[in-house]
Amino acid sequence: MKTALLASTLYVALIGAAYSQQESLSADQKRDIEAIAMKYFEDINAGEAEKAASIFKSDGMLVGLTGRIVRGRAIPEYLAKVHQLGVHAAVNVENVEGVANGKAAILTGSFTATFSNAPEVRGTLVQLYENEGAVWKLRASIGSRFAPPSP
Repeated sequence: MKTALLASTLYVALIGAAYSQQESLSADQKRDIEAIAMKYFEDINAGEAEKAASIFKSDGMLVGLTGRIVRGRAIPEYLAKVHQLGVHAAVNVENVEGVANGKAAILTGSFTATFSNAPEVRGTLVQLYENEGAVWKLRASIGSRFAPPSP
């Protein structure tokens, strides 16, 4: 519960920042960020945990589907474990918008993940990227699964 609350708070903060400091990104910057997100999922699917984790800042973090927060050097190990579950994940990027005077960007979209021995999971993806010179690095990635419908 505490982890879900933290993730929800971070999500609201990210979205709030987007609306309060919205800055436009060039079409090229948006395409670059979208390509990074697509490559991230391709690398996870291929079992390339180190490659997938390399897009994160050294102090980056992700919130996995269980609500677990993973930080920094623990990210490659976590992604390797996800791959071992037989994951195949796909993302549909819906929006990329600039924040913090164009020094950061928020990507939002949806994802689908299938596993070898588990039901399909669908959800929302929110990623915060920061511009480090000519390179976009992932500061935070939050995957929130859709709740099953109530009976």
